Amino acid sequence: MRGDTSKEQRIMSIQEKIATDTGGVIKFEQALEALESLVEKLGKGQLSLEEALASFEQGITLARQCQEVLKEAEQKVKMLVDYQNPDKTLAFGGDA
Repeated sequence: MRGDTSKEQRIMSIQEKIATDTGGVIKFEQALEALESLVEKLGKGQLSLEEALASFEQGITLARQCQEVLKEAEQKVKMLVDYQNPDKTLAFGGDA
């Protein structure tokens, strides 16, 4: 578990950015990377209950951020498609 110190430091650095510099907003890729690392860490089952709970809480925050970014991207794509082809716009997952 302690061999992952550089990865843990990157996660902590990203989490600090969430809380400080960007007012809670980080890039999607950074949030996804941090979330994947947390899932991996939790999956190993080597954390104390307190560490696991804190990691889970951080993971939920990151997952919500990723969902919000994806939702915004979906809305932008829909707006662009609506603007360019107003008669041929389908809902995401819709049939042709």
